[in-house]
Amino acid sequence: MIIKNWKLWTSAALTAALLTGAQPGVSSAAQAEETAVKLTQPAFWAAPTLPAAGEQNNTEQNGTEQGVERSVHAVPDQGLVYVHTRQAVNAGQDKTGYLDILQAYNDQTGELKWQYELHKEGKPYAASTQLMYTESGEIYIYAQYTDGTARIHAVSSKGKDLWGQDVESGSKVSFLNSSKLLVYKESEPSWDGSVSTKFTQYSDTGKFITQSMLGGTVIFAGDGRVVMNADRKIKVDEQWQDDPHPDIKILDDSLNLLDSYTFPTTTKIYGAGNPVIMLGDDTLLIRAVSDSQGNILLGFNKDGEKKWERLIPEGALIEQVGAGSYAVYADGKIELYNAFNKMAERTFTYDPSNAVSMEQTEEGKLRLVLGSDVYVLDPQTLKTGKLYKLDYQNSTYDTTGKAVFSVVNNQLVKGLVR
Repeated sequence: MIIKNWKLWTSAALTAALLTGAQPGVSSAAQAEETAVKLTQPAFWAAPTLPAAGEQNNTEQNGTEQGVERSVHAVPDQGLVYVHTRQAVNAGQDKTGYLDILQAYNDQTGELKWQYELHKEGKPYAASTQLMYTESGEIYIYAQYTDGTARIHAVSSKGKDLWGQDVESGSKVSFLNSSKLLVYKESEPSWDGSVSTKFTQYSDTGKFITQSMLGGTVIFAGDGRVVMNADRKIKVDEQWQDDPHPDIKILDDSLNLLDSYTFPTTTKIYGAGNPVIMLGDDTLLIRAVSDSQGNILLGFNKDGEKKWERLIPEGALIEQVGAGSYAVYADGKIELYNAFNKMAERTFTYDPSNAVSMEQTEEGKLRLVLGSDVYVLDPQTLKTGKLYKLDYQNSTYDTTGKAVFSVVNNQLVKGLVR
């Protein structure tokens, strides 16, 4: 089971193209200019619909709806495309809530297969939601509600409720592995900054497994590992903050201690975004900043032992590629590594002001987005397999090896990739 949290991207009038001509070799020099041709005319499908919500369901002149967020997630193995819509509504008592609607479309015909509404009549609205998708089509929704309650909803690929579980509000939820769901919440700091975290484990069928309490706070949980900051919090300007030079504990998916590591006082864990990257062979990467070296990447083996460290550019994007390899992108240059060596590199012509992102595709390729250019790269050589052109504006999208799915002017769009 592959779990993927939905991501909100932006794109609008969508065009895509596939690369023609010879593939360039991998080198440190800029690659030859790559040309793209227009794809098959996109097929426009009926727009996802929302229930009326008074004045808040009005549509602006540019065709986008007020107070509405959308995301798209394709599940090619099931022939489905999911569209998640969140619409802001007045939840009463000066509270803002959301109508969350999940729709499933046939990825070949655009037919609406089913629609699932999180809000039930007479019940509170969601204040926030987190969706976790699986390769088999099930969806797990963690919702915190405006009345202070929280609940996990498991939804089948047919749009039916599988199970539900009430949890403590303010909890965090992640998949520890393909069959185990972890719910965790940290306590308020005591007078000396000590903090504990309560863990509750459930199976993917909703069965309670176990509950435990461990000292420290969670830095990362997922993909078979939990990384904890075991140090006390420190008070800065009357606010409790995590120690930036922590003693960390690395736990397995049963919360057994594998190993520990103490950050030197000259090195602090990387503060921007998630500092931990898990690779498919259970290698753990942690981003850090050293006073003497700058930005570094620490490598831990499957037993939790620190084995190496490597310099990386400031603000670099890092993404796993295959079982034990990862890519590092910064300032127009991408490099491919395994635990021991640099395997490949290449450079791109890019505009620093454009949006940049990088992720592994469902097919195991590497997707690099440079502004309106979306490269699908070979995970061993970094050669371009396909090249898409996307004009950014206000839409969200997802891609597979054969198509790009996007919401444009409140319609679901499919662009074919050949």
